[in-house]
Amino acid sequence: MSKLSNSLPSKIHFSRRFVLLFGLAGCTFDNSTGATQPAAAQDRSANTHRANQRNISCQNASVPVSSEADRRVAISAFKQSDACKLTKDSFEGPYFTCTKPVGKDISDDRIGAPLTVALRVTDENCEPVPGAIVDIWACDAEGNYSAYDADPDEFARSGRHQTPSNQTRFCRGVLATGRDGIAEFDTIYPGYYAGRAIHIHYKVHIGDQAYITRQALFPEAVNARVLATAPYNKTRNTLRVTNEDDDVSLGMFNIVETDDRLIAALSVSLAA
Repeated sequence: MSKLSNSLPSKIHFSRRFVLLFGLAGCTFDNSTGATQPAAAQDRSANTHRANQRNISCQNASVPVSSEADRRVAISAFKQSDACKLTKDSFEGPYFTCTKPVGKDISDDRIGAPLTVALRVTDENCEPVPGAIVDIWACDAEGNYSAYDADPDEFARSGRHQTPSNQTRFCRGVLATGRDGIAEFDTIYPGYYAGRAIHIHYKVHIGDQAYITRQALFPEAVNARVLATAPYNKTRNTLRVTNEDDDVSLGMFNIVETDDRLIAALSVSLAA
């Protein structure tokens, strides 16, 4: 195993593969601030050579680092049993787009239960991976995905990627992990749509290459409490799918309750 950079903490080691992939992002690590500085600011778009493949990659030079100064999540919120268990790639679904970075708060104009989503990216030795690019995307309280006009109460029969049909970008975000390996977003608790349990999608890139694309579910006890409140409790034309009838092997957020919001924490472990 070789070190990524002399400017990184000495305990963090990666293989040559990680070193090369990070180099693709054109980033340098500023040791005085603990932040990764993008080589050039630009609107983020899909890499054309991968855009039509199963797992879309994005151009990530403009993605800012998740601030460690205002972290809501504590390391103890991440399940230690999951920290070294390699995360398997899964399906992307139809509604991913390489959204423009907007910072930590991605709730936009959506109304719902306040939620902080924190993903901690580690390597196979349980060490944090700084500078990994993390996308998350989810539906709003009523099951709608931003960028798409799909009816949330109609079953989506095709899992293939769909071309965005509008300019909204609520509940979508992208940040690079900090020195602690964490990317943290403020959003709202997702609702549900036909055919799926309540979940959030995430994608982890190393440089400009998508590395892991997956989803995570929420504990049913928490789902039931949130869905009993407005605006989640509106009458709908579809029945909610529970975790039992979905795919619990996708992973489960660990939920921490605070005075003003829920915190959803998830460990993502990459093979170096």
